[in-house]
Amino acid sequence: MAIYEFLSLNLNLSVEIPLGTGTAPMKGTCRVAWIKKAAFSEQYDAGLEFAT
Repeated sequence: MAIYEFLSLNLNLSVEIPLGTGTAPMKGTCRVAWIKKAAFSEQYDAGLEFAT
C-alpha cells in the first residue's frame, strides 16, 4: 500500500476495499506490519496485516 503520511507500526486501521461494479466493498480491520519511505519520493510503502 502506498501512502503519503507516516503511520506508526502496529497502528490499527479500518479499511474498505472496492471490489468492482455491482459488488459490495470488503471491509475489515488491519494493523501496520511494516513501513518504509520510498526512494526519491514523499511516499511511504506500508505492509498491512488483516485481522478480520
